[in-house]
Amino acid sequence: MAAHTMDDAQNNQENGKVSPSRGQEQSFMRERIRQLELLLREETARRERADAAVRESESDFRTLFNNVPVGLYRNTPGDRGKFIMANPAIIAMFGFESESEFLATSVADIYANPEKRKQFSAKLSATGRVIVEPLKLRKKNGELFWGAVTANAVRDEQGAIKFFDGIIEDITDRVRAREELERYKANLEQAVFERTAELMRANRELQSEIAERKRMQKRLGELSESIISLQEQERANLSRELHDELGQQLTALRLEFDAMKKQAPELAARGFAESLSGMVERITEELRRICKGLRPSVLDDLGLCAAIGALTRDVENRTGLALDIDLAPISEHIVPPRVAIHVYRVLQESLNNIVKHSHADRAAVRLEQRGEKLVLTVEDNGRGMDAARAESGGFGIIGMARRAELCHGRIALEPNAPHGVRVTLEIPLDPDSAPD
Repeated sequence: MAAHTMDDAQNNQENGKVSPSRGQEQSFMRERIRQLELLLREETARRERADAAVRESESDFRTLFNNVPVGLYRNTPGDRGKFIMANPAIIAMFGFESESEFLATSVADIYANPEKRKQFSAKLSATGRVIVEPLKLRKKNGELFWGAVTANAVRDEQGAIKFFDGIIEDITDRVRAREELERYKANLEQAVFERTAELMRANRELQSEIAERKRMQKRLGELSESIISLQEQERANLSRELHDELGQQLTALRLEFDAMKKQAPELAARGFAESLSGMVERITEELRRICKGLRPSVLDDLGLCAAIGALTRDVENRTGLALDIDLAPISEHIVPPRVAIHVYRVLQESLNNIVKHSHADRAAVRLEQRGEKLVLTVEDNGRGMDAARAESGGFGIIGMARRAELCHGRIALEPNAPHGVRVTLEIPLDPDSAPD
């Protein structure tokens, strides 16, 4: 049976006929070939598209590479280095005529100091990246300029460095501007330092001058106080001498005239004696008033309030000026003698000014203690005082102000509403502030 089948197949082959199994195999092979051809055409198309994309990408890269306004380069690592690629911006930046001329230049030759190239290459190789590092570079014509360099180290699959890709931007203007700013800052700091030193010198001189003025003022104050003290002492001596010597002589003379009146036989002689006796009496009274003005003994004997009372009564009796007196109870022991005499003299001068200049018919005197201050106030209803005279002051006003200063106090002259003048003297009662 099997032999018959083989014989049939051989006969069919000899007669030009293909068996069914052989045809299936051929059909399968033809289908396989058709599929392979289809895959080949698809792969070819894909590769063509990829090549086109690569060409387009390369074109875009070349366009960007050639048109970017900063310098782009690719060079080999090493101390000298060799340029592989360069865009037109970097070629123009260094002043070369063509790309080939630039690529023929050693990388180290564009450094102002070739040693810096060695350092930069070592740093980039070690770190793999350098960002905006300022380097001083050299153009073809030898001109130096500053460039900011940013670069990457590109490695192969084994990790070896193939080349450096980098960007260079000309920052010369910025560096010069920064240097100019630094110079300006340094000049400004120097100017400030010199001005500060000048001001310190001026301040020292001013402090020295102020100290000298204070010493002079203190000395003048001491001299002024000495002068016033001597004046008071001389007034006291003069008052005592006038009272003791001239007063006694006038008293003796009046007694002689009184005796003459009793013994004179004639009326005319008696009248003459009486006239002379009256004259001597008036001279004696005036002498007493002068002695009180020179040095009020009541101030030494009974204190400030009693002396003020005696002074105001005397002014009322002599001038007719009506005085309102308000003397608050003040312990005499808290008012040192030197302070008391100054307060008395200020009141005396104020009343003299009222009598001589104000045309007032009434005045008020008030002495009181306000906290730690002794306050004397003198007011009148006269015609007042103009501002110019109050500011400049006559000798009387200046003297009152000086007496206030000697007591570490203050004096103020101001209008007294509705008219007249108010004089206010304030003196501290602190024993550390007032003279003894």
